[in-house]
Amino acid sequence: MAINETSQSLLEALQRSLLCNILLVDAIFEFSFWQRGYRTSETAQARSVAALSARTVKLMRPALFVALILGLLPHPALSQVVAAHGPVVNAAVGYSYLALSQAPNSRVGLNGADANLSLDFRSRVGFRLDVGYARGSNVLGSGRHADVLSYLAGPVAYPIHYRRWTTYVEALAGAARVTGPIPSANGFLGAYVNKLAWVLGVGAEYDLSSSWAFRAGAEYMHTTYYVAPTRIGGQNNIRAVAEIVRRFGGRRR
Repeated sequence: MAINETSQSLLEALQRSLLCNILLVDAIFEFSFWQRGYRTSETAQARSVAALSARTVKLMRPALFVALILGLLPHPALSQVVAAHGPVVNAAVGYSYLALSQAPNSRVGLNGADANLSLDFRSRVGFRLDVGYARGSNVLGSGRHADVLSYLAGPVAYPIHYRRWTTYVEALAGAARVTGPIPSANGFLGAYVNKLAWVLGVGAEYDLSSSWAFRAGAEYMHTTYYVAPTRIGGQNNIRAVAEIVRRFGGRRR
C-alpha cells in the first residue's frame, strides 16, 4: 500500500521524537548518578553506591540503544508496518507533578516531565509505554534532593468517545528508581531504591485537530523506598500530568 509524502514526513517526526526521548533518559541516568557520586564521595559507602549506579547505567544502556536502532530504521520500512497493521500511534510529552510520600507521614511535591508512546490497535484498546522524571530540592529541610525516575508499560482503554473528547483508563507496571532523605537519629541519610512500581490512572483527551490533542490525567503511583533507616516499604503517591499529544494514523473512531 502506497504511503503519501505527508504520512512519510509525519513518521519521520515520530522517529525524531523517539530518538530525543531515548537520549533524554540516558542523560538523566548519567547526570543523576554522577551527581550522587560527586556529592557523597567522602565515604566508602557512598563510593559503593556510585559504583552500583554506574553498573545500573551499563545494564540499562543496551535496551536504550536497541530502541535507538529501531528508531533509526528508514521511514519507508516503518511506513510499511503502519500501513499493514494500521494502529493509531500517539507520542506525548508534557509536565508532571508528583506528590511523593515520605517518612514519617509527610508528603513532598516534585516537578518534572513525562513522555509516553501509545499504540491504539482498536478504537477502545491500546498499549502504552511511559517514562517519567520528577525532582524536588531541599526535601524536608534536609538539604538533600528527592527524585523519581519511572519506566512503565501496560494497557490503556478508552471507554467514552464524545465529539472531540475521549476518556481513558490505564494500568501500567514496571519499575521506579526513588532517591531522597531518610530521617535518622543523626540527621538525614541519603540512598536510592530501584524496585517494582505500578500506576492506575484516569484522564481525558481533547482533539485539537486530527493530528494534535491535549491530555490531562490523575494517577495513583505505587513505589518503594525507605520508611526507616533499615526498613523498606511501599509509597502511596499521586501524580498529575498535562501533555501535548501528536497523533499518527488519524483520530480514533
